[in-house]
Amino acid sequence: MKVVSALVLATGLLLSACGVPSTPSVGDLQGRAAGGDAGAARELVGLLGREAPAEIRAEAYRALLEVGASHADRLREACRDPDPVRREHALALAANLRLEGAFAEAVRALEDAAFPRRYVAAWALGELGDTAAVGPLVRALTRESGEVAKAVARALVRLGPEAVGPVLPVVPSLGSEGRGYAVRALGELRDPRALPVLLALLADPADPSGRADAAWALGQLGDPRGGEALVPVLGDPDWRARLEASRAVGLLEAREAEGSLEQLRRADPHPAVREWAARTLAIWRGMPQTYPDARGEWVLPDELYR
Repeated sequence: MKVVSALVLATGLLLSACGVPSTPSVGDLQGRAAGGDAGAARELVGLLGREAPAEIRAEAYRALLEVGASHADRLREACRDPDPVRREHALALAANLRLEGAFAEAVRALEDAAFPRRYVAAWALGELGDTAAVGPLVRALTRESGEVAKAVARALVRLGPEAVGPVLPVVPSLGSEGRGYAVRALGELRDPRALPVLLALLADPADPSGRADAAWALGQLGDPRGGEALVPVLGDPDWRARLEASRAVGLLEAREAEGSLEQLRRADPHPAVREWAARTLAIWRGMPQTYPDARGEWVLPDELYR
């Protein structure tokens, strides 16, 4: 090890003596960029790419959060970079720094099917908070899946009530995954206009995951009419729908469900449903309620809310 260290030191001294410049640190580049050095800013943006080690990339990102606003043109240019890693970071910086043009670049990225990290574009649109993004986001919801669809739904929630009207008409046409994200977004937005769509999903005998999502959202919505509709779902053939209904009737104070919940607590085939029924009954009765776990032992629910 001593021999290796000596060789490294000697090599460094030799390069220095020969006038070979050393690689500037991120701190050096940040300092120069802060002083207006466009070349240093360009080097920092270059370090956002996939060829840079992750820790250097993170340092460069933090540095650009401090000085990037003074080099907006370079960042906007990077928002279209062919390197998806650099483009992702540039889009995030543009949104965080509220750069002029960030909205347009995020929409462009969201609609670019060749850009694999479109989730960051959806996130940026939610972060920017411009409700003009509702249209592009709803269109994305109709075609995206996975992490992108999830980010789109989160962004719509960030944009608030103005997202509800445009989302409602597309819900029935969405695939199972996209519909689940949309329905949960409607639940989080807690807008009464969502009630008819959620009730229709709850009554769809061909879509058990849709019934479960609708039950969850109705609990969030807080409309007592949802409670009335949820009581029959406590007998749903799908355990996920029964679980979400057990949780939601508690939120909605649908006390007429107590008898059904008692049956679920004691004898539902799925332990998670028994546990949620016990949680709701414990809140209503003001005392702990046990349930038979997977081994048949009567236990208290996990301390989820205690």
